[in-house]
Amino acid sequence: MENYAAAAFYIALRMMQAPYLLNDFSDKMNIHLYKLARCFLTIIKKIQLPLDLPSIDPSLYINRYCRMLDFGEKTKDV
Repeated sequence: MENYAAAAFYIALRMMQAPYLLNDFSDKMNIHLYKLARCFLTIIKKIQLPLDLPSIDPSLYINRYCRMLDFGEKTKDV
């Protein structure tokens, strides 16, 4: 049940174009990534609504990765 809840939450965040990956949920919740991905795909298939998940915009992750790489003030240049 926890895997499905995490997958549903990921879907909601993805619809809002929040900068989170399925890997983030897997890491924080100690859930195997492939099991979580399977739950994600199961939910998407079962919903059968006109649900078009937005593509993941790579620009959402620039600040995140710049912080992780400790670019500091150079983040603005990136």
